[in-house]
Amino acid sequence: MNPKESQKPFAESLAESEKHLLSIYGKLPHRGLLGPGSTHRTYFDSGDYALAAAHKVTDEGTIQTGTAHPLRESIPHPFAPVPSSGNVAEDANRDLHSRRSSSPE
Repeated sequence: MNPKESQKPFAESLAESEKHLLSIYGKLPHRGLLGPGSTHRTYFDSGDYALAAAHKVTDEGTIQTGTAHPLRESIPHPFAPVPSSGNVAEDANRDLHSRRSSSPE
């Protein structure tokens, strides 16, 4: 049996636009869109792999990872002091010192 003959009854039941698309692209494959490789887990990058591995038990025991996002105030922000021989005003770091002393730890 010719493959073209087996498609004729199927093609007769389609609309004109669908017949046009069928003539251009042919029939869809019977397997899944991603093929047989879609059942195997792949990781986008090392960060994805590390997150997936973080919830597994290792030789040292369960790895404890944090789930909460840190607050901006709790992250240390290093700064470089203004040198005394520079052409910057003396109170250039005053704002940084006041923020640092008022942040709750």
